[in-house]
Amino acid sequence: MSAFAGFSVALALTLTGAAAHAQSIIPKSVADALTPVFSDKNKLAGSQVNWDNDAWVFGHTDRWYTNGTRYSWTYRANDPDSTLGRMGSAIGKYAMGIDQTPTLTYTVGQTMYTPRDIKVATFQPDDRPWAAFLYVGVTGSHNDGQGSFSTADLKLGLTGQLAVGEFTQETVHRVIGSPYPAGWAHQLESRLGVQVSYAKVTLFPQSPQVSFLKDRLGFQFGWGGAIGTLRNYANANATLVLGDLAGNTAPPVLIANEGDFVVQDFGRLGVYQKPFLYLSVGANAVLSNYFISGHTASGTANVKHLPLVGMAQLGASIPLHAWFNKDRAYWPRLVYALNLRSPEFETIGTPRLGAIQRWGSITLNWDFDRL
Repeated sequence: MSAFAGFSVALALTLTGAAAHAQSIIPKSVADALTPVFSDKNKLAGSQVNWDNDAWVFGHTDRWYTNGTRYSWTYRANDPDSTLGRMGSAIGKYAMGIDQTPTLTYTVGQTMYTPRDIKVATFQPDDRPWAAFLYVGVTGSHNDGQGSFSTADLKLGLTGQLAVGEFTQETVHRVIGSPYPAGWAHQLESRLGVQVSYAKVTLFPQSPQVSFLKDRLGFQFGWGGAIGTLRNYANANATLVLGDLAGNTAPPVLIANEGDFVVQDFGRLGVYQKPFLYLSVGANAVLSNYFISGHTASGTANVKHLPLVGMAQLGASIPLHAWFNKDRAYWPRLVYALNLRSPEFETIGTPRLGAIQRWGSITLNWDFDRL
């Protein structure tokens, strides 16, 4: 299956996925038509809503990476003869190098970037340009049960006016009373965004020699990267997880990087049924970043990306259904994370760098196995 065909199916799943599992309200003729795609054997495993914004952290300012939203849902593709099964098998074999079918996550998302001062209506050549990216994506995830978690992701989308960044930010700011974003006339021109990402996480077991940390502290190391028409980079990260990990290795954690991955290990959901804290640190070796160096209607900004960018994330995962009412299966798992990132760009011909970025992430995860 070609990448374009795969994304065509992913988009169809995005538009019809929820309805396909509400078979009691779907006409039989429609349900019959969808059966080859979804199959009774395939299972809707979970769903996720994520919102990145600098409003979720102290001293928030609208600058640089200023907002990211995405909605996704995950399937267990148990029927190898369905479209889901064939897609999962292809992703597992060619993108992840495994012989098993990974869980498949479908995503619709948008990311937005602005200069430091959003009230300036004229072109700001010494700051990063206004930009938005609207996309659909499909992600395969797999845990081999021996301490290795891997995930591969493919996204297709657009920058420019069709990414509706101007409409989204103007509407939200009007509702919440924030300053009017005046410079969207100088946003990046339209470009087809095709991004392929991969990450692998090694999950280390707790050490029995350290008794006071046994079943409480987990460690993991991850690496990966992305190639495509918008960003090209390689990364590495390390994470400490603190919680009640008895009988489990720590859950895989990847630093949020503008929606590259939607991470939940649907093969080992038990570890998410208890609260935990985590701290991740990492770095990106950046080859190119179109969101910084791309062309606008007013020209190209006088900035260039930095080749090395550091990142840190401090987060907490709280299973609301376990804390509030175990019988209310619709309570999600809440994750809040504080994100910090070192400067991503410098102004050409001056020592001026962009400052440290900070934003908060709020994620709601629903595990449908509990329903």
